[in-house]
Amino acid sequence: MKLLKLESWKIFSLKILLPILFIITGVFLQKQTGIDFKIVTALLAAFSMLFTYIGWIWSAGLTFNSLTDTTSKISVTTFKYLIIISPLISFVLIPIIRNALEGQYSSILRVVNLFSFSLFLFAIYFVSDKLSAIKTQKEYSSNSKLFAFICVWLLPFGIWFLQPKIKDI
Repeated sequence: MKLLKLESWKIFSLKILLPILFIITGVFLQKQTGIDFKIVTALLAAFSMLFTYIGWIWSAGLTFNSLTDTTSKISVTTFKYLIIISPLISFVLIPIIRNALEGQYSSILRVVNLFSFSLFLFAIYFVSDKLSAIKTQKEYSSNSKLFAFICVWLLPFGIWFLQPKIKDI
């Protein structure tokens, strides 16, 4: 819930500017010490982006669900599983499969990656569906679910449209 109370520029800073700061710091440290910090700074940047994005979606999904009485095609429990399992598949299972298959059967990796991506899209759909339901209850100008879906999916840009409306809720 704390992420939803932040201003748009603060969430954008956490999602985009903090990882850039990590990368700049790594380059600076490499030039000063001669030690290669590329992997460490890349991991810090990636995880800060990932945790901000998934944390915002998690927070928005649970908060919006508690504010609406409507039922969705996806339950809250399913949403929680989707948002946790999707990154686990992407960052744990796919590298394990890639190493086990040693570059062969790349079609299996594509199918698993597509499955993980579809799970994540269902989680985004849950958030956009609940957001649309809240907007219609509070008599906001009705934006389509597609617009809300695209804004959540492309969060660094969509946050500028979504966050002011969320703060009004």
